[in-house]
Amino acid sequence: QRSETAVHLRPWRLRHRLPQLRLHLSLQQQQQQQHRQKRPRKKQQQEKAIITMMMTMTMIMITMTINDGKKRPVMFWIHGGGYTAGSSQELPSYDGESLAKKGDVVVVSINHRLNILGFLDLSAYGEKYKHSANVSILDIKAALEWVHNNISNFGGDPGNVTIFGQSGGGAKVNTLMAMPSAKGLFHKAINESGAFRATMLDKPMTQAIAAEVLKALNMQPDQVDSLQKISYARLSEAGKKALKAVSDKMKAEGKPLPGFGLGWGPSVDGEDLPYQLFSKEAFSISINSALLYSFSS
Repeated sequence: QRSETAVHLRPWRLRHRLPQLRLHLSLQQQQQQQHRQKRPRKKQQQEKAIITMMMTMTMIMITMTINDGKKRPVMFWIHGGGYTAGSSQELPSYDGESLAKKGDVVVVSINHRLNILGFLDLSAYGEKYKHSANVSILDIKAALEWVHNNISNFGGDPGNVTIFGQSGGGAKVNTLMAMPSAKGLFHKAINESGAFRATMLDKPMTQAIAAEVLKALNMQPDQVDSLQKISYARLSEAGKKALKAVSDKMKAEGKPLPGFGLGWGPSVDGEDLPYQLFSKEAFSISINSALLYSFSS
């Protein structure tokens, strides 16, 4: 029988600060899943949209049984959508039941902060924001830490964890492989059409974007804590203006833009991601982790 467990991270009122795990667990049985599938398609789509918005920081685990004493390989799925969109529930193919059943594995899928919520670098405005540039990736790492400490209670083997993702999820796989503090939390990796970002922005650039966000919101540096109270719609609009302003300035100065244009994503922050993804130092972090890479043409 399928057991689906949701582990909730604290909501994104934390915005640009480190993730924290809440100890509340909710169990959903297969019958509940079947009941949802019988509802009208429009209703399912509405529920999916609500889930996508409300479960911004949620981890789902699917295992076929937890009482047989086995240690199953763990497959840790990271959704696509670049670094700005998507969720682990947005497509029927993201449901890990078939994989868990046919592969006799424990499937974990997660949601995490994205776009301006996950990558706004406020490190220039105080110690509590020194990790803000990459909290999206830190959300994923926090989920991997939870898996490492708890997955054995759900029939999984914490010593056999594979991270895998498609498109933006594959790019996040690359990023985790270059994160020193994530070393040892996974052992194998699969990148499905995701190696599209070789060079990350540096701190001067990400801090310049943050300064433009404050400018767009008519805020002074000493008002940065008030970002917690601003609606996501306003914050997102300010982010778009900031990216355009910095992009226009780069063009005017003759500086090259990233291949897909200036956008939200992980950066070299000197804290959690100290190296460029394809640097010798980054490769040395994951030298013992097998990587399977695939792409479509």
